[in-house]
This record gives sequence, structure tokens and C-alpha cells, in this order.
Amino acid sequence: MKEYETLYILAPALTQGAIDNLKLKLEGIVKKDGGHVLIHTDWGKRKLAFSIKKQRNGHYFYFQYISPGGSVAGIERNLKYDENVLRFMTVQLSDNVDVETRSKQEILPPPLAPEYSEERERPPRVQHY
Repeated sequence: MKEYETLYILAPALTQGAIDNLKLKLEGIVKKDGGHVLIHTDWGKRKLAFSIKKQRNGHYFYFQYISPGGSVAGIERNLKYDENVLRFMTVQLSDNVDVETRSKQEILPPPLAPEYSEERERPPRVQHY
């Protein structure tokens, strides 16, 4: 078994019911393949650094799980073909994970990056005469 994390961004106008359905679908894929869900966290709505699919904001989610490699393909397939998913990325965290030992450990999501602010990033304007 391997440990993975998937970060995905949904359209900000999505209803809570649609979000819950997607979360249950992803968790079901992991459990169907004999995996274990460690954490599935809602990071909230945040401003994007650049527009994606004509959206300036996105709803971020962090999903960490232990699974054989086959469920990653199923998760990414579902995210790829869902029109409400703006972006997603899956990273393998570790190889040969003991499920019982790992599930007993305290699991914390990584810290969020600071909110992007155009005013903070913009250099000062210079007046030329």
C-alpha cells in the first residue's frame, strides 16, 4: 500500500450537496479498492492567482489516503471528467505503508499558503514626466 495526497479545486458556485456527493464518490473509490481514507479537509474558498476556466476564485480540498495504485487512476478519472473541477494534482507521499500503524498516527493537513493579494504583489507605480 502507498500513501497519496490529492489537492483539487472546485468551482466556487457549487452547492454543498454537489460537493458532498463528489467527496463521497472519491472516498468510495479508495474504500472499494481496499484503501483507507486518512483525511479529507475543506480548505475553503480562496482567490486564485490567475483565472482558470473563467473563474477567479476556487474552493480548495485536501484528500490524503492509503491505497493500492489502481484507485489513484479512478480518482483522477473522476476529477478529470467532472466539469466543476478546475484543477487537481496527486502526489505519492510514501511507499510500503502499514495501514494500521499509519491510521493510528495523528494526521494533520499541510498549512495553507498565505492568501494571494494583487495589491501586495504589485510593484509601486512610478510616474514618468
